[in-house]
Amino acid sequence: MRSILRREYGALRIPLLALVVVLLLGGGAVAYFLLSPPEDEPPPAEPGVRAIVAQPVDILGWDPHDHGCTMTEAVLVNVFDYLVWRTPGGQLEPSLALEWEKLDDVTWEFRLRPDVYWHDGEPFGADDVVFSLERLAALGTEGVTARYPYFRRIESVTAVDELSVHIRTVHPDSTLPSRLSRTGAAILPHHYFNETDVAAEMESLSREDFWQSPVGTGPFRIVAHIPDDRIRLQSFPEHWRGPAAVRDLTFLVVPDPSQRAHLLLEGEVDVATHIGSSDWVSLESSEGVRLVRRIGSQAVVLTLSMEERHPTHRTEIREAIDLALDNQSLVDDVFAGAATSTRTRVIPGAMGSHPDLYNSYRFDPERARQLIVEHTSEEQRQVGLLYSEDAHPAFPDLAEAMAEMLENVGLRVVVDAKPHSEYFSILGTNSAPALSLSVEDGCAADCSVSFEHLVNDDLYRHPGGFECPEFEEIFLRASASGDRNTRVREYRLLAEMVAEARPEIPLFHLLSNHGVGRGIDWSPRPDELLWMWPAVRTPTFE
Repeated sequence: MRSILRREYGALRIPLLALVVVLLLGGGAVAYFLLSPPEDEPPPAEPGVRAIVAQPVDILGWDPHDHGCTMTEAVLVNVFDYLVWRTPGGQLEPSLALEWEKLDDVTWEFRLRPDVYWHDGEPFGADDVVFSLERLAALGTEGVTARYPYFRRIESVTAVDELSVHIRTVHPDSTLPSRLSRTGAAILPHHYFNETDVAAEMESLSREDFWQSPVGTGPFRIVAHIPDDRIRLQSFPEHWRGPAAVRDLTFLVVPDPSQRAHLLLEGEVDVATHIGSSDWVSLESSEGVRLVRRIGSQAVVLTLSMEERHPTHRTEIREAIDLALDNQSLVDDVFAGAATSTRTRVIPGAMGSHPDLYNSYRFDPERARQLIVEHTSEEQRQVGLLYSEDAHPAFPDLAEAMAEMLENVGLRVVVDAKPHSEYFSILGTNSAPALSLSVEDGCAADCSVSFEHLVNDDLYRHPGGFECPEFEEIFLRASASGDRNTRVREYRLLAEMVAEARPEIPLFHLLSNHGVGRGIDWSPRPDELLWMWPAVRTPTFE
């Protein structure tokens, strides 16, 4: 059946001001929202060369260096390029960098790809890499971004010529190419930020203007973004890989998982992410629709403050909180089974994953009550629980369920939700509560990223105040080693130390449940990036 939505509007549109059409299906109501395209938008491409992806939340922003959200990076990866690309199988391959080599213990040379252009037509070169990596490593005047902890080992970045750079690290770091292939490592255009290099037609452009409509070197350029509604991208014909087969790409914000599944079954969208377990059977039994289920790269993590003003500075109280949480009930009741309990951020299959800590949790409420009674006074038993209201649609229910479990063992919990930017501005300050809930990268490749944030320096302190010289020594030793077996052994030791000290409590890994429609040839990646350059349209059911 060809939808009236596609026939009249070319694509489903979920707007700010909307006409609501309600269809009754099996006694339930599903609401659809229609909106004519803004006047300044080009018309949609023909159906055979466009694709629509439905996901639960909007991006947190367009700055690839200043977020830590997989669902944001999943979209941004289509606009910006990394120096190094990681294949779905986990291998590193050239992207903006054609090749790289280690010159000595702390120096790497990256040779860049020629004939690469930004979406505004300017050529890409070494200055862009220098600017971007200096910004990530806080070596310039930009300040510290959200991804700083993962790039602070960079000591200097030097342009050798227009198409090669030298990167020096503070310590020997065999993981540098790997970290340049992941969230936060996107390259930004130097000419937009350096006033002396701005062309005449760009002289009035401010940095705020850039973030409203940034340019990248990726396979798609930005056409429109209506916050909490949709993002529309178009294929960039000058992309160095060649133009994407999909010329018109839309990301729709559809918070309800059942609605995302229904839109996929009706052919209104081509990909629907994070399908709820209640819709698995209907998708798996539908002709031509694929449901791809696997362990996702996102881990839900509870960070515990070790500051003395909070009861969680005591080892026994952190243990009590861990024992008070019934992970499996949270998985069943809040995530409808679409998660797996864990005691580590690192997912199976990643280098350094710990098999004994995955699909495992400790639940002992009686012991938790005993520890709280023995190690706190009545007035010390109140804790705050903070989460970002933009992090995950299930977080309000998750926070309330966790608060109830903690109150059952004798704590009093004050739950607070903040917008993403305000959430991060609170962490690590005197206003930060004892507990903070977040979704973190669970690491689908080299797991050094799962421990980097627990190492402190002059510009960065762990939000919970964790300090452990032995932990930092083992981490640096693992990062420096070029021997895989040594790194696996050290990473597993670090995972055990985190599980014992509990500066954070990994709760579960979210399952990646993506539905792929009849009209598109595309496969989800293990790291959950919605990389759409390889997507090819196929004949659809009418």
